[in-house]
Amino acid sequence: MPGYEVETTTVRIGGLDYRIRALRDRLQYADPDGRAERAGISSATWPLFGLVWPSGVALAEAAATLPIEGRRILEVGCGLGLASLVLARRGADVTASDLHPLAEEFLRENAALNGLAPIPYRDAPRVGAFGKRMAAQGYARAEPWPRFAGVGAPARRGRILSFVRAAPHSV
Repeated sequence: MPGYEVETTTVRIGGLDYRIRALRDRLQYADPDGRAERAGISSATWPLFGLVWPSGVALAEAAATLPIEGRRILEVGCGLGLASLVLARRGADVTASDLHPLAEEFLRENAALNGLAPIPYRDAPRVGAFGKRMAAQGYARAEPWPRFAGVGAPARRGRILSFVRAAPHSV
Protein backbone atom coordinates (compact mmCIF):
# COMPACT_ATOMS: atom_id res chain seq x y z
CA MET A 1 0.00 0.00 0.00
CA PRO A 2 1.94 3.05 -1.20
CA GLY A 3 2.20 5.73 1.44
CA TYR A 4 1.05 3.53 4.33
CA GLU A 5 2.94 1.47 6.84
CA VAL A 6 1.42 -2.01 6.76
CA GLU A 7 2.08 -5.37 8.30
CA THR A 8 0.95 -8.85 7.37
CA THR A 9 -0.42 -11.03 10.14
CA THR A 10 -1.89 -14.51 10.18
CA VAL A 11 -5.33 -15.16 11.65
CA ARG A 12 -6.55 -18.73 12.15
CA ILE A 13 -10.25 -19.20 11.38
CA GLY A 14 -12.02 -22.55 11.19
CA GLY A 15 -8.72 -24.42 11.27
CA LEU A 16 -7.30 -22.46 8.30
CA ASP A 17 -4.77 -19.65 8.24
CA TYR A 18 -5.57 -16.33 6.58
CA ARG A 19 -2.86 -13.81 5.80
CA ILE A 20 -4.12 -10.28 6.37
CA ARG A 21 -2.39 -7.08 5.33
CA ALA A 22 -3.38 -4.36 7.79
CA LEU A 23 -2.29 -0.89 8.79
CA ARG A 24 0.58 -1.02 11.25
CA ASP A 25 -1.03 1.52 13.61
CA ARG A 26 -3.96 3.87 14.18
CA LEU A 27 -2.06 7.06 13.41
CA GLN A 28 -2.09 7.00 9.62
CA TYR A 29 -4.28 9.40 7.66
CA ALA A 30 -4.27 10.72 4.12
CA ASP A 31 -7.22 12.08 2.16
CA PRO A 32 -5.73 13.99 -0.78
CA ASP A 33 -8.87 13.80 -2.95
CA GLY A 34 -11.39 14.40 -0.14
CA ARG A 35 -13.19 11.04 -0.47
CA ALA A 36 -13.07 10.37 3.27
CA GLU A 37 -14.37 13.83 4.08
CA ARG A 38 -17.27 13.41 1.63
CA ALA A 39 -18.06 10.03 3.22
CA GLY A 40 -18.05 11.58 6.69
CA ILE A 41 -14.89 9.81 7.86
CA SER A 42 -12.81 11.95 10.22
CA SER A 43 -9.05 11.80 10.57
CA ALA A 44 -9.55 10.17 13.99
CA THR A 45 -11.58 7.28 12.57
CA TRP A 46 -9.79 6.99 9.21
CA PRO A 47 -7.42 4.12 10.13
CA LEU A 48 -9.98 2.04 12.04
CA PHE A 49 -11.04 0.08 8.93
CA GLY A 50 -7.45 -1.10 8.47
CA LEU A 51 -6.99 -3.03 11.72
CA VAL A 52 -7.86 -6.61 12.61
CA TRP A 53 -10.57 -6.21 15.26
CA PRO A 54 -11.84 -8.91 17.65
CA SER A 55 -15.34 -8.30 16.23
CA GLY A 56 -14.02 -8.96 12.72
CA VAL A 57 -12.45 -12.21 13.89
CA ALA A 58 -15.75 -13.19 15.57
CA LEU A 59 -17.66 -12.48 12.34
CA ALA A 60 -15.13 -14.51 10.35
CA GLU A 61 -15.49 -17.40 12.81
CA ALA A 62 -19.26 -17.25 12.34
CA ALA A 63 -18.79 -17.09 8.54
CA ALA A 64 -16.79 -20.33 8.75
CA THR A 65 -19.96 -22.16 9.85
CA LEU A 66 -22.68 -20.13 8.12
CA PRO A 67 -24.86 -22.13 5.72
CA ILE A 68 -23.98 -20.76 2.27
CA GLU A 69 -25.81 -23.08 -0.12
CA GLY A 70 -27.98 -21.03 -2.48
CA ARG A 71 -27.39 -17.75 -0.64
CA ARG A 72 -26.00 -14.46 -1.84
CA ILE A 73 -24.08 -12.79 0.97
CA LEU A 74 -23.25 -9.11 1.37
CA GLU A 75 -20.72 -8.21 4.04
CA VAL A 76 -21.41 -4.62 5.09
CA GLY A 77 -18.50 -2.80 6.67
CA CYS A 78 -15.94 -5.37 5.51
CA GLY A 79 -12.86 -3.38 6.57
CA LEU A 80 -9.98 -5.66 5.64
CA GLY A 81 -12.39 -8.32 4.40
CA LEU A 82 -11.59 -11.22 6.72
CA ALA A 83 -15.15 -12.61 6.81
CA SER A 84 -15.47 -12.21 3.03
CA LEU A 85 -12.19 -14.11 2.59
CA VAL A 86 -13.51 -16.96 4.73
CA LEU A 87 -16.76 -17.06 2.75
CA ALA A 88 -14.97 -16.88 -0.60
CA ARG A 89 -12.64 -19.74 0.36
CA ARG A 90 -15.74 -21.79 1.20
CA GLY A 91 -17.19 -21.07 -2.27
CA ALA A 92 -19.86 -18.58 -1.20
CA ASP A 93 -21.42 -16.02 -3.52
CA VAL A 94 -20.13 -13.07 -1.48
CA THR A 95 -19.83 -9.36 -2.14
CA ALA A 96 -17.96 -7.11 0.27
CA SER A 97 -18.77 -3.48 0.95
CA ASP A 98 -17.48 -0.65 3.06
CA LEU A 99 -17.66 3.11 3.27
CA HIS A 100 -13.90 3.57 3.57
CA PRO A 101 -12.08 4.62 0.40
CA LEU A 102 -9.20 2.14 0.95
CA ALA A 103 -11.26 -0.93 1.88
CA GLU A 104 -11.50 -2.21 -1.70
CA GLU A 105 -7.74 -1.99 -2.22
CA PHE A 106 -6.98 -3.83 1.03
CA LEU A 107 -9.63 -6.47 0.22
CA ARG A 108 -8.05 -7.06 -3.18
CA GLU A 109 -4.57 -7.37 -1.60
CA ASN A 110 -5.85 -9.74 1.09
CA ALA A 111 -7.63 -11.97 -1.42
CA ALA A 112 -4.40 -12.23 -3.43
CA LEU A 113 -2.36 -12.98 -0.29
CA ASN A 114 -4.66 -15.95 0.32
CA GLY A 115 -4.64 -17.25 -3.24
CA LEU A 116 -8.26 -16.22 -3.84
CA ALA A 117 -9.82 -14.62 -6.89
CA PRO A 118 -10.83 -10.97 -6.46
CA ILE A 119 -13.97 -10.65 -4.34
CA PRO A 120 -16.72 -8.43 -5.78
CA TYR A 121 -16.85 -5.09 -3.96
CA ARG A 122 -19.39 -2.28 -3.75
CA ASP A 123 -19.16 1.04 -1.97
CA ALA A 124 -21.48 0.90 1.04
CA PRO A 125 -24.34 3.34 1.62
CA ARG A 126 -24.36 5.31 4.89
CA VAL A 127 -25.15 2.92 7.76
CA GLY A 128 -28.32 4.72 8.92
CA ALA A 129 -29.94 4.33 5.50
CA PHE A 130 -28.98 0.69 5.05
CA GLY A 131 -31.96 -0.86 6.86
CA LYS A 132 -34.36 1.38 4.94
CA ARG A 133 -32.74 0.48 1.64
CA MET A 134 -32.95 -3.22 2.45
CA ALA A 135 -36.65 -2.88 3.35
CA ALA A 136 -37.29 -1.02 0.10
CA GLN A 137 -35.77 -4.00 -1.76
CA GLY A 138 -38.08 -6.45 0.01
CA TYR A 139 -35.76 -7.62 2.81
CA ALA A 140 -36.60 -7.91 6.48
CA ARG A 141 -34.12 -8.09 9.31
CA ALA A 142 -33.83 -11.64 10.61
CA GLU A 143 -33.37 -12.46 14.24
CA PRO A 144 -29.92 -11.28 15.30
CA TRP A 145 -27.42 -14.04 15.88
CA PRO A 146 -26.64 -14.66 19.52
CA ARG A 147 -23.51 -13.16 20.94
CA PHE A 148 -20.71 -15.12 19.42
CA ALA A 149 -18.10 -16.81 21.56
CA GLY A 150 -15.14 -18.12 19.64
CA VAL A 151 -13.29 -21.25 20.59
CA GLY A 152 -11.77 -20.58 24.00
CA ALA A 153 -13.05 -17.00 24.02
CA PRO A 154 -15.79 -15.41 26.11
CA ALA A 155 -19.00 -14.11 24.55
CA ARG A 156 -18.45 -10.70 23.03
CA ARG A 157 -20.71 -7.70 23.03
CA GLY A 158 -22.40 -7.03 19.74
CA ARG A 159 -24.41 -9.05 17.31
CA ILE A 160 -24.40 -10.14 13.72
CA LEU A 161 -27.38 -8.91 11.77
CA SER A 162 -28.80 -10.74 8.80
CA PHE A 163 -31.55 -9.95 6.31
CA VAL A 164 -33.85 -12.31 4.44
CA ARG A 165 -36.03 -11.69 1.44
CA ALA A 166 -39.43 -10.87 2.96
CA ALA A 167 -41.41 -11.03 -0.26
CA PRO A 168 -40.75 -11.21 -3.99
CA HIS A 169 -39.61 -7.86 -5.27
CA SER A 170 -39.31 -6.64 -8.82
CA VAL A 171 -36.92 -3.91 -9.77
